[in-house]
Parts: sequence; C-alpha cells; structure tokens
Amino acid sequence: DRILSHPEFNAHAKEWAEGKLVRVIAPANADYKCLAKIAFRLNDRGVRRIYFVDPADAAK
Repeated sequence: DRILSHPEFNAHAKEWAEGKLVRVIAPANADYKCLAKIAFRLNDRGVRRIYFVDPADAAK
C-alpha cells in the first residue's frame, strides 16, 4: 500500500472500473472534503467499489 503517481493511478483506474475493489488508506489528517475528492476522482473514471480504511487498520 502506497501513494500512487498520476500515471499509476490512471493505469490502475481501468482495472478498478472493471469491478476490482479499491482499498484507500485514508490519510490520518484527511477530512471529509479530502476523502470526497478521492471518491469523486475515482468515480469520474468509472470506479464504483471503494473501501476507505483507517490507517490504524491498514495492516490488518
């Protein structure tokens, strides 16, 4: 799990749009607006299955 560059994000978005679950580790300082921006960016690329994870639970 790591931060993706824009080209990596765009490359993965195609497979995520086909139904693969996207696991997003929410930054500890992320507010609702930040998480919404991530969700809308994914949605704009056809991604519908998004799972936000608390950083403390990311290793589980």
